[in-house]
Amino acid sequence: SIAYYTIGLQRNPSDGVSLEYRRAAYRDLGDFAAAIRDQETVMRLRTPTAKDHEWCGLLNSEAGNSEEAMAYYDSSIEMDPMVGSAWFRRGILHHDLEQLSEAVKDHTTALNLTRDGRVKAEIHHSLALVFEEQGETADALANYESAIEWAQPYPDRSRTAIFHFNRGDLLENMGKNDLALADYDQAIALDRDQSAFFTGRASLLREMGKVDAAKSDEERVKELQATEQKKLA
Repeated sequence: SIAYYTIGLQRNPSDGVSLEYRRAAYRDLGDFAAAIRDQETVMRLRTPTAKDHEWCGLLNSEAGNSEEAMAYYDSSIEMDPMVGSAWFRRGILHHDLEQLSEAVKDHTTALNLTRDGRVKAEIHHSLALVFEEQGETADALANYESAIEWAQPYPDRSRTAIFHFNRGDLLENMGKNDLALADYDQAIALDRDQSAFFTGRASLLREMGKVDAAKSDEERVKELQATEQKKLA
């Protein structure tokens, strides 16, 4: 697809739509430098919007250019402070930079601006991770619960599984093993193809003295790892 868009752009270098499609293709391949170049070209061809700046922030963040990413998110929010996704993405960047208080503020603003339930689920999950890192376990648990509730109507079971697993990990660290096991069980019921889920549950089962059940999970981990190796071969 990149070659297709490139041929079109050789004929019409000002084709912003083709540049945006090629930008997305480069991003899918992990070539963030090329994606950034195409996005910056798009912004030179037209009056940049808040979403254009947000896109540059996202691409720079994925490329590891934290300073540039933060500047673009800041300008995006200045241009249109009512777009929740920019606040959310800046909050994630603050978290990555261990600026936890700023992350909480941005995530909270994003929640207030967002109506999409799936996005709300992701924001609550991200907030839970921040609060967990801060040692605010009650707030972390409340946000895991909200993430799971908002995710219920949607078909992406793998995301809900991750929410349950991460809450289970927190509960285990709090010494609430029965509740942790229930979350691990739910995560695996939703997605049986994640070796990390079985590894986490096996470790807890051994701690609880349930050795046979732990061995069963460890066998499942071996099966999943073997399947992954075949895919890579």
